[in-house]
Amino acid sequence: HSLGEYAAAVIAGVFTLEEGMRLVAARATLMQQLPADGAMAAIFAPAAEVEAAIAREQRVAIAAYNGPDHLVISGDAARVGELIADFESKGRRTRRLTTSHAFHSPLIEPMQAAFRRVAEG
Repeated sequence: HSLGEYAAAVIAGVFTLEEGMRLVAARATLMQQLPADGAMAAIFAPAAEVEAAIAREQRVAIAAYNGPDHLVISGDAARVGELIADFESKGRRTRRLTTSHAFHSPLIEPMQAAFRRVAEG
């Protein structure tokens, strides 16, 4: 997922390597312009449990399903920290990820229109 999708699209002939590189560079530039107030964490718990914990969240999302009991959440740093504490209090293993932003979360939405313009070009 994520950057691997660009590589797969190039291999599949969806766009050229140069177009893919342009998209990846634009994506990185736009993401770096966003506030760095997000966080990501690996949660080692059943998907249904993680989904239920964030069902009403507006600023936290599931960023990746890495396995049936291994998901990554992403979003507002304070709320991700609270969710980590909640899962740990239930005996679930967690790991905060070292990232600059809350990738694959609602916090990325402000850059989507600009990225769409790049992609349409």
